[in-house]
Amino acid sequence: MPSSLPGPLLLLLLLLSAQHSAIHVTTESSRYCRLEQLPQQVRMITCSGSEVTEVPTVDASLNAKIFYMDSCPIAYIGPDSFANLTDSLTFLSIRTTVPIANLSGQAFRNLHLLTELMVVASAMQPTAVKAEQLLSTLSSLTFLHLENVKLGHLPNDFVSGTKLSIVRLINADIVSIESSAFTSLSSLRVIELCKNPASTYMTSLLRQIGTVENLTMTNCGLTTIVNPNSSFSRLTLMNFANNQLTLLDLRSFASAAKTLKVLELNGNKLVADGLPGLGSMSALQRLFLNSNPMKEMPNNIGQLESLELLEARKTLVSNIRVGDFHERSRLYSLKLDDAQINFIEVTAFQRLGRLAELSLTIPASRVLVRSVTDPQQASWSEVLTKLPALRNLTLSGQGAEMRSGLDDTVWPGLVGNQQLRRLLLDYNVITNVPDFQFAWSRLDLLSLRNNKIVELNSASLYGLAPNAIVQLQDNSLSSLDNCTLAGLTSLSKIGLAGNPWRCDCALVWLLNRMRAEAGNDALTGVLCNQPLNLRGRAWSDLTGADFCPSGAPIPASCKMREPPSTPAPTPTAFPYPLDIRLAMELSDELLVRLTINASGLASRFDRYIVRYGPEADYQLRNSVQEALISVNSLVFHVDTLQRHRFCVILQGPTSGDVESPTNCRVFMPSRAEQQQLSPAHISIAVIVPVVALALIALLVCCLLQRRARRDEVKTGAAGMDDYNSYTYLDTEDPNSRGARFQSARKPESRRFTKRNGSTTLNGSRPSLNASASNLQQQLQQMQQVNQIQQMQLHQMQRIHSMSQSAMRQSASDPFSTSLPIDPRGAMRSAQSTDALTSMLATGPAAGGGGGGGGGYGRARSQEFGLGDHPLLQRSRSGFAQYPAGAADDVPPPLPERNPALQPPKQEEQQEVYEEMDV
Repeated sequence: MPSSLPGPLLLLLLLLSAQHSAIHVTTESSRYCRLEQLPQQVRMITCSGSEVTEVPTVDASLNAKIFYMDSCPIAYIGPDSFANLTDSLTFLSIRTTVPIANLSGQAFRNLHLLTELMVVASAMQPTAVKAEQLLSTLSSLTFLHLENVKLGHLPNDFVSGTKLSIVRLINADIVSIESSAFTSLSSLRVIELCKNPASTYMTSLLRQIGTVENLTMTNCGLTTIVNPNSSFSRLTLMNFANNQLTLLDLRSFASAAKTLKVLELNGNKLVADGLPGLGSMSALQRLFLNSNPMKEMPNNIGQLESLELLEARKTLVSNIRVGDFHERSRLYSLKLDDAQINFIEVTAFQRLGRLAELSLTIPASRVLVRSVTDPQQASWSEVLTKLPALRNLTLSGQGAEMRSGLDDTVWPGLVGNQQLRRLLLDYNVITNVPDFQFAWSRLDLLSLRNNKIVELNSASLYGLAPNAIVQLQDNSLSSLDNCTLAGLTSLSKIGLAGNPWRCDCALVWLLNRMRAEAGNDALTGVLCNQPLNLRGRAWSDLTGADFCPSGAPIPASCKMREPPSTPAPTPTAFPYPLDIRLAMELSDELLVRLTINASGLASRFDRYIVRYGPEADYQLRNSVQEALISVNSLVFHVDTLQRHRFCVILQGPTSGDVESPTNCRVFMPSRAEQQQLSPAHISIAVIVPVVALALIALLVCCLLQRRARRDEVKTGAAGMDDYNSYTYLDTEDPNSRGARFQSARKPESRRFTKRNGSTTLNGSRPSLNASASNLQQQLQQMQQVNQIQQMQLHQMQRIHSMSQSAMRQSASDPFSTSLPIDPRGAMRSAQSTDALTSMLATGPAAGGGGGGGGGYGRARSQEFGLGDHPLLQRSRSGFAQYPAGAADDVPPPLPERNPALQPPKQEEQQEVYEEMDV
């Protein structure tokens, strides 16, 4: 369409073309669109091609649910472009090859069944879309992907009414976001705002998306991130790669400490202290720090126990220390390619027992491994022996022109590693491969490019997988034995270019086999160096006759060397092994003498430390003893006869500890030595613990007995101050009048013994065989007796007052012949007094219960002071003249009740407690 047309006319023509599209999709597939029938009656329309410049018109009767318009030069999407699909369309994908000149805010109006919408333009359009109208009617939308679609400003109602869980707005030129643009999305899980200038609204955005699980904001120009939202309890991934970050305060993401698993920070400006709070991310499993200017590992990275993958490629990290990894590290992949590493502690990887993949690049003219005591004695073998789980190992230099790095000392640390599968040692100074180096492993890839290997024999590559990839380019090989590659089924994956080959009769077998298995093209880069007439010529241009003009016979077979039948050797490359011997000293104590011969290390170390303790919990409970390097014998005291571990740690004058399992020994006395132990030691080691256990058991029994006595007194079972107790016989009814009772002096034991749920008490020990039901019944009886006594005391006080008034009247009128007492009241008082006097005089038997003997009753009458009171005797004699029943309202005699013990008073109970304490 010509661009010289006026703007209104151009817009009118675009509208007309949108309403009357040249492409009409019906029931038959056309040249530009294809109609497909999917399972479950789902119809899909796919339109592609350079001729599709506008949205096709789809017949409404098709009920199409899926609509693809990919690789189409669509520049205009007008309003109601999908009006015929409002009741059927659920998925819409538009990928244009040109910028979308105009995207109407009403383009997707009324697509209320649409769940996924994707619009990707080749470049951003010049004008912004009205974002407030774009998604207003998409009530079922859950997935949104807009790329190179200019939005500019996101209003508060941008996603209101939708069900979005995934939002991807890439290169949308978003310059501002209002405070409630995403707050209505309670189901939001993933948000990606890449290539947007987010530094101005980052804080506002974080306040709105507390429910997300995936937060990705790459290439957004961010410099610092401090999270104001404390509700990121579901966050599992954060990606802030390719920004300008100098500070990411992870302390503000404390709510995600137990959920965050992936953190990507590649391509920023972070240094070692630019990640405060990193150590608190206890669930973090993957950390990407590539292309950052940090010179050391981040602070507190050693606290990440769950970390499994760590990448710090193309950084300025110059050293690796043992503190950079957790004591119980789960790290399985460590990649430090192209880092400026020049110092690694010999023990740096001793905590990485699970490490399966290690990738390091060795800077040229630098010392990679340096011992803390003697840099000249250090080697890579000392490091590799601490990585028994390695499967992929890459230790490469930085270029062929500056080869300096690993040498032949690397091999002892790898021999016997049965887990190793991929080994890349490119750009080093290795000169040979030891015989049967890979006999106990099954390497799938061996890369030795750009080294200085001069010769390989039939045992050098023994043990490689039959289809292994072998890269031998750019070495110093001039010939190969015909058995060297006999273990490989095919040479199609072998690299031989860049070597100074001597093209003679000894290499005709290799030329023929390479041409047959790898093809002639694989021989293009393989050149001859000798003889002079063939120098510089490619093997692809030569034949066997060129290699061997004399026609000498080619060896038809070779004699393979077999590896030793011994098991796989254990890598041991620690340079300071010690001759350590342990023996038991026979004496009154358990003594172990350690003899060490360290005189040969006096020039490197000045002292050593012996760490020892029980082998079962050596890491938690151990002791340390220090000695000069010249001391060759030490004595240690151990407590038990169990296995003990002794480890010798060497110390230099200017370095830390040099420790290795090589210098550890486990000691356990033999049976003969145990039989020779002195009796004094046996008494200490055996009898003393038994006596201690017996004392502890006795103390526990005393405490339990004391507690039982306290419980007994509290329940009132036998806590009387008169030390008497009463029980009734099993054959008698305790509620019957005139039952026989026994009384006995309370024995020394006050404990109750429950006899199989019995409800009676028997024997001369009245406090024994008491059940819980009896105790409850006796307690109720005591409460009843207490109420009766209170009533009787009240009656006695009334009698006393009446007697006093009668005596005063008699004194004033000596000739008076009658007492001013109501006969009926006197009769009731007399009956009550007689009942009380009878009970106090005869004991509980008078009331229909209790055993024989009046000790208890006499004690109680003396306690109340009523036994021989003259007033009580006078009242009895004065009331005798009134016969029983003289008055109609005289109450019947008191009912007889079961005997019970009077509950002790508070003072009496305190006396019992004091007696028990004594």
